[in-house]
Amino acid sequence: MSKDSQFPYLVADIGGTNTRYALVEGIDDDGEFIIAQSRIFLSADYGSFSMSLDTYLETITGLRPKHACIAIAGPVTDDIVELTNLKWQFSITKLKKRYGFSELLVVNDFAGLAYGVPHIPDNTLFKIKPGISEDMGAKVIIGPGTGLGVAALVSNGKGQYIPVPGEGGHVAIAPGNELELDLFKVLRQQQQHISAEELLSGAGLVNLYRNFAKLHQQPADMYTPAEVTQHALANSDPLCVEAFNTFLGLLGSYAGDLALIYGAKGGVYLGGGILPKVQPHIAESQFLNRFMNKGVMRKFVKDIPIHLITHRNPAFIGAAAWLHDHLAQVASEEA
Repeated sequence: MSKDSQFPYLVADIGGTNTRYALVEGIDDDGEFIIAQSRIFLSADYGSFSMSLDTYLETITGLRPKHACIAIAGPVTDDIVELTNLKWQFSITKLKKRYGFSELLVVNDFAGLAYGVPHIPDNTLFKIKPGISEDMGAKVIIGPGTGLGVAALVSNGKGQYIPVPGEGGHVAIAPGNELELDLFKVLRQQQQHISAEELLSGAGLVNLYRNFAKLHQQPADMYTPAEVTQHALANSDPLCVEAFNTFLGLLGSYAGDLALIYGAKGGVYLGGGILPKVQPHIAESQFLNRFMNKGVMRKFVKDIPIHLITHRNPAFIGAAAWLHDHLAQVASEEA
C-alpha cells in the first residue's frame, strides 16, 4: 500500500442535486485509490460551496488535506466557477487561499469522470454491448442525472489519455421514429431549441411524460423522475412506459451519434445517477438498436463496446487520478 506525505487528498463531486466529498488516503497493492470518510450532502441545503465544504471538513478525522480536486457540474474556463444547475459560484484562487490548499484543481465533473475510466475496477463495469476495444482508442462517457454530462478521452499519441470536456448535453436532439416526431411537434410549440439534456435527464424523464400526456390529450400527474421510472417498470401507467421507453431509445441514438463524432473505438461508458438503477432494462430496450441505426456507418459502430459504470463513486476515482498525476508532474518538473 502506498501512503506518502501527499495524502490525504480531498476529492469532491458537486452536482445539481448532491455534493459528495471524500478523502483519498493512499493507493493499495492493486493500484486502486483508497477512498475514505465519504459524505453526501444535499446541495440545496447550502447557500454556497464553502458552507457545504465547511460542514464536511468539520466531520473528518485525522490530517487535514493539503491537496484537493473538485469536480463540478459545469464548464471550468477561468477563475470564477459557476455551476450549470445550481446557484453556486466561487473563485478558485480565493478558495485555495481560504482553505490553505497547496494544490487545488477544479475540473468539469464529466472530464474528471472520463479521466477516471481507465482506473475503474473491471468488476464495477457492466457490459451492455460486447465489442472490440482498440488500444488507446477514443472513449466516450455519457451520464444522464440531474443534467446530462458528456466527455471523452482521446490519446495524446504517447500512450496517455487526455480528457475532453464539453457541453454536449446542450446540443440539439432529433426524433428517430414517427412517435417521437409527433412528440417533437408538441415540444416545438413550446420552444425552438430542444436539447438532449431536456429529454435525457431526470427532469427530461418528467418532460417526456408530461408531453406525451399533451400529445395523447390526457391529464398528467405531478410525478418525480423516480416515480415515472417506477410506474414504467411496474407497467402501471402507459404514459410513463412510453416516456421511459422513449428515453432509452433517444439515449441509444444520442450515444451512437457521440460514438461517431469522437470515433469511440475505445468504447462508450454510461454513467450518471439514473442508468445504474435500471441496469437490466437497458439491453432489453431499443437502446442498442438505436445505437446501431447509423445508416452507412452501422459497420463503424457495430464493434464498439458499451459499458455501464456501476461504481458507487466513480467521480472520486477520476478526481484522485487527475490530482495524483498532476502532483507527479509537478514533482518531476521540480526535480
